[in-house]
Amino acid sequence: CGGSESPGPTADSTGRIELPGLSILPPQKGDWFVQPYVHREGYPLTAVIRISKKLPGASTVGAWDGRLVFGGLMVLDLKDQEFATPAEFLESFKGERAGDSDESGQRYVEFEAALDESLPSTCVRYRHLTEVGPVEGFSGSPAFNATHGLYCLHPNWPRYAIDVTYSQLYARSQTPLSLEAEMEPFFTSLVFTSAHPVAVTSLARRRLRGPPG
Repeated sequence: CGGSESPGPTADSTGRIELPGLSILPPQKGDWFVQPYVHREGYPLTAVIRISKKLPGASTVGAWDGRLVFGGLMVLDLKDQEFATPAEFLESFKGERAGDSDESGQRYVEFEAALDESLPSTCVRYRHLTEVGPVEGFSGSPAFNATHGLYCLHPNWPRYAIDVTYSQLYARSQTPLSLEAEMEPFFTSLVFTSAHPVAVTSLARRRLRGPPG
């Protein structure tokens, strides 16, 4: 296709990834890798980071061994939504996640969300466990997807929300890996800048079945 491509994220001398309106330091321990950034002609520029973990014994990043571990960062356009207080932001987040849709093929098993003050912004720290199924890699049986996330309003551009997450997909018979020590520095390294963010998508997106509670 013709036409020039827009640049993707860049890393500075400290290893941070710079995006419009923010920067973040990828996980420094645990064999995490940043996925190649690809801008496809005809698609809007997306400020997104994708990361995946090379699991012990796997020959390549993302090799299937009955478990997948991945994460990333998304920028969401909230459009005309406004929040008078952090508590209102939290309740809106819970309500948005509680919206039901069968499109995702997942349902909540557990859900937790609370305000978080680790960054200079209005943020929600959340965790959810969903049942996913059937999954081909697990012989067509259901599996679990455990996700941890930090969802923040951009302090300079409150129309935009930043969603930083990591997840692991694993079989019912497996014990989930403990990743908090590896991933907490990834969350807290998020820095907001004055540049205008570029959204990946609007708030309208697929939701999970069942109320978070």
